[in-house]
Amino acid sequence: MMETTQTDGLVPETDVSVRTLAGIHWVYPEERFSLLRVGANSIGRDPQADIHLEDRQVSRRHATILYTHSQTALRDDGSRNKTHVNGVESKWALLTDNDVIRIGSWVGVVGVHATDEFITGCFEEPVPGVVAGPRTRTLWQRLALAAQSTIPIVVQGETGTGKEVFASGVHQLSGRTGPLIAVNCSALTDSLAEAQLFGHARGAFTGAVAASEGYFAAAHGGTLFLDEIADLAPPHQAKLLRAVETLQVTPVGSTTPRSVNVRIVCATQAPLWQLVEQGTFRSDLMARLNGLTVQLPPLRTRREEVFHLFRRFLGVHRSAPENFKTLFVEGLCMHDWPLNVRELAQAAKRCQVITSHEWPLSTRQLPMLIERRVSVPTSPAGPPSPVSSALDPDITDLVGSRTAAWFHRHRSELQGLLEALERRDRNVSRAASDVGMSRQRAQRLLAVWSRVQQGQR
Repeated sequence: MMETTQTDGLVPETDVSVRTLAGIHWVYPEERFSLLRVGANSIGRDPQADIHLEDRQVSRRHATILYTHSQTALRDDGSRNKTHVNGVESKWALLTDNDVIRIGSWVGVVGVHATDEFITGCFEEPVPGVVAGPRTRTLWQRLALAAQSTIPIVVQGETGTGKEVFASGVHQLSGRTGPLIAVNCSALTDSLAEAQLFGHARGAFTGAVAASEGYFAAAHGGTLFLDEIADLAPPHQAKLLRAVETLQVTPVGSTTPRSVNVRIVCATQAPLWQLVEQGTFRSDLMARLNGLTVQLPPLRTRREEVFHLFRRFLGVHRSAPENFKTLFVEGLCMHDWPLNVRELAQAAKRCQVITSHEWPLSTRQLPMLIERRVSVPTSPAGPPSPVSSALDPDITDLVGSRTAAWFHRHRSELQGLLEALERRDRNVSRAASDVGMSRQRAQRLLAVWSRVQQGQR
C-alpha cells in the first residue's frame, strides 16, 4: 500500500519509495545537528520544542519546519525577532539545500536530500591539518580505500578547493616512505619541461652545468602531484604517457632509462574527457591517468564548513563564539566564495591584520575582509551592494510572490553569476558552468534580475 504523508502547507506526498534525509547543521553559536522528521518540527526556546535552541532572542515557539521527503518549508510562528532565510525576513519559505537560516542568534545551514554522512553532522581530521566536513567525508573515505594502492588519481575542482591538500592526504594515507613532489605544469617552460620532469645529464644543453634527476626521480618511493596537468603542452603529454606506462624515465642527454617508483596524482579544473573532446588533451594519456577521479565540491555547496574553517584559520585565540556577531556569521556563510577555501583563508589572514582592535566582528568588517561587493545583511554603517538593494521584499510587486520567493532563495548565487558573466564575455552557458549552476537556472535568475532592475528605475 502506498504511504501518504500530509504536512501542513505542503503538497500531500504519495510516493516516498525513495527515502531522503534532511536536517539543519547549526554553525553558530555552537555546532550542532538537528535531524528533521517527516511532519512538523517545532523550533524554539521551549524545552519541549523538537529543535530546542536556548537563546533569549529565540521565542518559546519561534518557527516550524514542515518536512516531507520531497519538500521542506520554514514557517515563522509569530516570533518576536522574526525568522530569516538567506538574510531575508521570511514568514514562510520553501527551503532548498544549502540555504542559510537565522533563528534569533542561531545560524544554520540546511541539508535537504542529505547523505548519511551529512546526517552525522560532525567534522573530522582524516589526516593532520585537514578538515573533512559532513559533505566531504565520503570523499575522504574513498581516498582512504584508494590510497594504499598504486592507482593514479585525478582530482577535479575549481581553483582554491584544495586539490593539493587532497593530494597531500593521498600521500599521507598511502604509507609511502618517499617524498611528495608537487609540480605546477602550467609553470613548466616548453623548452625545459622534459628536462624538468625527467632530469638531464651534465652538458645536455646550454646551461646544464650539472646533472639533474628531475621531478619523477625526486619523487621515487613517494607521490608525484601534477597540478594543472591540462596546461602541459601536447608534445610533453606524449612523453609523460610513456613514463606513466613504463615507470621509466630517460634524462635528456642520456640513453639509459631509469626505473622510478612513484604514485601519480593529477589535478585539473576541467574534466579530462572534456579536454579530450576539445582536442587539447591526449585520450590515451587520460585513459592511463584516470584510475580514480574525485570531484571536489566548491565551498558554496558546503556552506556548513565556512564558519568552521574560518575559525580554524583564525587560530584558537580568536575562534571563540563571543568574538563574532550573528549577522557576521550569516553573511560569511552566504557569500559564494568564488575562489573557495583559498579565498576564505585569505579573508581570515586579512582579518588578523586589519581588524585586530575591532572585535567582536560584525557586518561592518565583512566588506574589508572579502574585498568585494557581496550579498550580505548590511548594518547602518555600510551601504548595501547593488544586488542586495535589488532584493528588498517590495520586489513582490514587480515579479509576483512566487517568483520573488524563488529569487530570494537563490539570490546569493546571483552575484557570482554576474561576475562570471563579465569574465566570460556574457556567455551564459560558460558563466553558469563556472559557478556550478544549470544553464536554465542562470537564465531564469538573469531574467528576474532584469525585470527587477527595470521595475526599480
